[in-house]
Formats: sequence, structure tokens, C-alpha cells
Amino acid sequence: MNLDEVLTPAFILNKQRLDENLAMMKAAFKKAWPATIIGYSFKTNSLPWLISYLKAQGLYAEVVSEDEFNLARHLRFSPSTIILNGPVKGFNALSEALQSGAIVNLDSFHEIDWLLRHASIRSEIGVGLRVNLDLEKMFSGETIMKIEPGRFGFNFENGDLDRAIQILRSIKNIKIEGLHFHHSTVSKTKDIYGYLVRVAVEISRKFGLSLR
Repeated sequence: MNLDEVLTPAFILNKQRLDENLAMMKAAFKKAWPATIIGYSFKTNSLPWLISYLKAQGLYAEVVSEDEFNLARHLRFSPSTIILNGPVKGFNALSEALQSGAIVNLDSFHEIDWLLRHASIRSEIGVGLRVNLDLEKMFSGETIMKIEPGRFGFNFENGDLDRAIQILRSIKNIKIEGLHFHHSTVSKTKDIYGYLVRVAVEISRKFGLSLR
């Protein structure tokens, strides 16, 4: 390709580097967590060609809005290979995702309220919960938010997570089957990831969760 002939604006993709990075990631996870599923974040780059190519490599769709959810369905992702995260899912996307069997991580109490309206959709609805915790206390200077508390998810320290779990457990056909940790850090050291895994295990044991 002669780059001088490319009209701008344009997005140029290094397919070889993409393949190498994906292979390296898969190999790294396989050593410790062979059951790992990798999802591609649509908000990172939503070019249909790229998404379809990664879909062919076995990646799931990670989406955060109704538009992205609809794009995943348009590109023929099966519902079971769609992960719906984030605080602005929208009622229609959340409802369809729950009804169709997508992986859904709830982010707030108003989403739990939406879920209560649709608890009878299926015989059993599995959901995950986004966990918010004071990461800055453990890793000073590492978090993007610094001393400000995170805005998203159910806080582990102030009891919000406990309350969310209690509400969901009061509904017969709701099962908590996932924990979602989404934290931006400066250095992305292994120690931080290790801490998040330990907290996930602590929460799972404290509440007797049976996670997928």
C-alpha cells in the first residue's frame, strides 16, 4: 500500500501486529486460566470489519450501549457471546440482553429496578455485578480518580454491594453468577490485578456465590 494514495481521514490497521498480540494474549491467559473468554470492546474501535475479524477469532462482543448492542446483533453475534457492561446500557438493550441470555453486568440500583420489572422473563436470569472499591487506598497514586470515589458499580466498602446482593437474592429466579471489576490504573502492574482477583475470591466466599 502506498500511504501517499490514502485519502484522509483513514484508519490503518496492522493486521500482522493484531494477530501477534491476540495470539500472545490467548497464550498468556491459557497458562493460568484456561477457561478465559476474551471480549472485544466496541467503544475502542467499532469498525465492522475489525469486529467481524475478531469474532472469527473467537472473541466475544463487549458493548456498553443500545447502539453497540444492536451493532453486535447486526454482525450476527449470538446473544450468549455478547457482554453488556457499563452505566448507560439503556432499558431496551438491557431488557433484550436479559431475555436473550447475554452476559449482563449490572452497574447500579436503577438497573436492579429495571431487572425487577422483568424478573419473570425467563425461568432463571443470571447476572453479574460491577464492584467498586477503594483501590487508591491499597495502591496510592495508581488510580486515575485518585482520592475521588469511583462513580460506577456497587461499592464494596460502604455496604452497597451487600445491599445489591440482598435485593437480588430476594428474587427467586435471579442468580448472581459474575463479578465485574473495571478499574483504570497508571502502571497496570500485576500486583493490582492480583489484588482484584483476591477481592473477587473474598466476595465470592463471603456471600457463598457460585460464579460461572
